Amino acid sequence: MRMPYLDLFTPSFLFYATHHCASTYWQYFRFSVGGMSDVSEIKGHRRTYVGAMPGKIIQCLKKTKTENPLILIDEIDKLGRGWQGDPASALLELLDPEQNVNFLDHYLDVTVDLSRVLFITTANQLDTIPEPLRDRMEVIEVSGYVEEEKLAIAKRYLLPLATRNCGLDDNRLLIDDNAIKRLIKQYCRESGVRNLQKHIEKIVRKVAYQLVNAEKDPPILVNSDNLTTYVGQPIWTSDRLYDSITPPGVVMGLAWTSMGGSVLYIECTNKKPKYFYQSTNTTDSHSDSSSDSEEVSNKKGILQVTGSLGKVMKESISIAHTFATQFAASGAPCFSTTTVTDNDSADSNNNQEQCMLNPTESSKAALFLQESDIHLHVPQGATPKVCILFIYLLYFK
Repeated sequence: MRMPYLDLFTPSFLFYATHHCASTYWQYFRFSVGGMSDVSEIKGHRRTYVGAMPGKIIQCLKKTKTENPLILIDEIDKLGRGWQGDPASALLELLDPEQNVNFLDHYLDVTVDLSRVLFITTANQLDTIPEPLRDRMEVIEVSGYVEEEKLAIAKRYLLPLATRNCGLDDNRLLIDDNAIKRLIKQYCRESGVRNLQKHIEKIVRKVAYQLVNAEKDPPILVNSDNLTTYVGQPIWTSDRLYDSITPPGVVMGLAWTSMGGSVLYIECTNKKPKYFYQSTNTTDSHSDSSSDSEEVSNKKGILQVTGSLGKVMKESISIAHTFATQFAASGAPCFSTTTVTDNDSADSNNNQEQCMLNPTESSKAALFLQESDIHLHVPQGATPKVCILFIYLLYFK
């Protein structure tokens, strides 16, 4: 039975592949292909060249001294391509079960059977991997760390490593769990722990500086209150922009990031002043209106989109706006809010608002969408937003 070749896909390298491969009983060999643009690195150099040597695969067999090792090919999504060949095309022969039985290395110039070798590759993005190469692998998506896992990694591994590198004892620095949790939530929103490691090392270095200058006596406690003294102001302060019910013109959507699912707010407002519509209504009611009023009423509205949105999202917004305008202009009944008064009671507080179908509201809605200057914005404009399907809702009161 031929073993499948695995591709571990994760938004950020999580040390899964290295630790899992090293903990097995297989002979383990790892090499990175990030930025590799020379086919000879994989298939070897011909012996006619000065300084020729075998490729990485033959070097692996030489080092492990077995015919069925475990080979980890790291950063396969960052393969380069130059005048010396295409390494991705060279990997096709290596990862194809029908061809790697007779793998030919240019240095040895003899065929080598690689059918018993287990190949595992790692990647951060699947889009940059060539389609023929991706079809030869079984893709396994590895999720990122959750908050509890990051807290355990920071306490058991990152903090002891940082204190040891700075020459500090364990009793000289104490970091509260709440401080680490605040680091994770407000400073290090990522799937891995690289940024968290940098912040912990920054804290340890500042504590070591304070101890050397005798500014504070050990042990130094770092908690959530004095955390900003060591790492500065937080980058993210809150997950919600609106604490209560969203106002008219704001809707909530779902987004996917390297941390998982998150809430995305979509804000929409009308840029034209209220007197514009008053002038429009006056023009419709009086046929002998001035030319200026007619010019204002015939002005078509525009749709402005901001927030670092992708091309597909902008096209989806334009389609949704066109559909909403045509749907309202087709005479479809729209909902309107009416006040119902209780005649049996003299108390005006018993009045209730009900949402009822009103066919006359469709023409007003169509006119509003056609003549309004609508500005749609998605917060966090510095973050690019790309998706396949994007639907937005417009709420007007």
